[in-house]
Amino acid sequence: MFAWLKNLRFTNRTKECITMSRKSTEVVTEQSTIGLRETLFNELDELRAGRSNPQRASAAAKLAVQIINSAKMEIEFQRYVTANGGTTPVNCAPVSLGRTQ
Repeated sequence: MFAWLKNLRFTNRTKECITMSRKSTEVVTEQSTIGLRETLFNELDELRAGRSNPQRASAAAKLAVQIINSAKMEIEFQRYVTANGGTTPVNCAPVSLGRTQ
């Protein structure tokens, strides 16, 4: 019934699922600095091997910059809150962006 399961291979960090019979790939990136770093290095490897193109690599790099800038903003906000005795300038709550784990 589930014969296709034996054709799957899973890696640890990116939870990469490769169906050998159809050669299709579904990748879910770990949402951390480790996952971001691995994704960027994987894209670089793909570009060097000719399995990617400059536009795709550029898009990945631009997304990475946005993710990093978002994290920097959160860090700066936490520093501001800490420096002001734990009080925020307005009554605000964390904003949920994307999936939460």
